[in-house]
Amino acid sequence: MNLDELKKKLNINWIEVKIILLVIIDFITNFNIIQIDYLLIKLFIALDGWTDPQNKSIWGFMILTSDRKEYLYHLEDLSDQHHTAEFLASKTEAIISQIGAEKISAIVSDNGANVAAARSIIHKNYPSIINLRCIAHCFNLLSQDVLKSPFGERIIKFFSALTYN
Repeated sequence: MNLDELKKKLNINWIEVKIILLVIIDFITNFNIIQIDYLLIKLFIALDGWTDPQNKSIWGFMILTSDRKEYLYHLEDLSDQHHTAEFLASKTEAIISQIGAEKISAIVSDNGANVAAARSIIHKNYPSIINLRCIAHCFNLLSQDVLKSPFGERIIKFFSALTYN
């Protein structure tokens, strides 16, 4: 099947595809490439929280290296705490103090309001630590939005028919 046949079969509106691609390109091009060399020689701290099957709020703090190794540095049940930006920033700053701020190049997390604000607080207190939003999380959210659109529904329907028929 060639591209024109696929386009006709999916009834694709190329404007939808172009808008999605423009959003992705805009995000990528606005990432500060100038600091890449700096990032390669230091560590990243990544943090995320989730709810376990017992409904406890578990928060993990990972150390990521420039050679793509990941280490769980700290895992804690924070169920009894309010997950405010200030609280999460203080938890993260304690880890930064233990490791040494000079060894940390960036802090990475999803973009929940409290976590994004915590990253901002850390960057304000440690200007050399870059505030990064997790690009994998961005692509995940973007993919979910695309799949909920009429275009995404057509794609799912088309490939489901190929898979199950």
